[in-house]
Amino acid sequence: MRSSYYGCCFLLMLLLAACGSSKKYKLLESNRQALQLQLDSSRSQLAQLLREGKSKQQQQEEQLAQAVAAQKQAEKARQNSLQQLAETEKAKTACEQQLAQSEKALQMFQAQLGKEAQNKIEFILAEELILNQFKTYKGLAFERISASQALKIACPDSLLFRGKNSVQSSALPFLEDLASLLSEKEDWEIELQAVADKETKVNARLAQASRRANSVASTLRILKLPLSRLYLSAWAKGDDRPLYIYIYPKGKP
Repeated sequence: MRSSYYGCCFLLMLLLAACGSSKKYKLLESNRQALQLQLDSSRSQLAQLLREGKSKQQQQEEQLAQAVAAQKQAEKARQNSLQQLAETEKAKTACEQQLAQSEKALQMFQAQLGKEAQNKIEFILAEELILNQFKTYKGLAFERISASQALKIACPDSLLFRGKNSVQSSALPFLEDLASLLSEKEDWEIELQAVADKETKVNARLAQASRRANSVASTLRILKLPLSRLYLSAWAKGDDRPLYIYIYPKGKP
């Protein structure tokens, strides 16, 4: 009887111990499940953070790539602007050079026009002076040659040679006036073109014209006309007027 009692007590103790162990197990299981939930939650949060981090990294990489591309475009635009600026400066320099050349050409043209106008005035004044100087000599014919700014004087045989091949004494006043006029106007030159008489044989005309030209030139040299301002020519042709005198500014024969 007593042994049965002790046996029951022992069983009761075992039962109580088993019940306590079961409660501890349940508590541990509950804690384990809570920890598992926390672990799963942490893993989920970590995965979410990793996804967000990767997404942000991709966004940053895209933004960086866009920034690099934008920088390249900006640099390319800057280079294009610099090139356009250089081309503009080059075109500006070319335009300035062309403008300077045009202005220089215009100034030269205006100066040339002014010089031509001045020469024309001087030519007209010289013509008037010569006409006034020689108007008393009969038989002279005057002709203006505008292209060379020369005055052509056709001299009659009666004034110079009177059928001869040398200058006659009656021609000295005319040649003296001519030499005096040219001595006063040092910027003028004179050209003598002598021809032969129409009655002279063809093969003798050049010799006659040469003798006449040399005779007039020698007389002018005696009258102190510088040889450097005197040009001679002889033509083997017959003419009613044996001598043509051309008076023109220096450098324009």
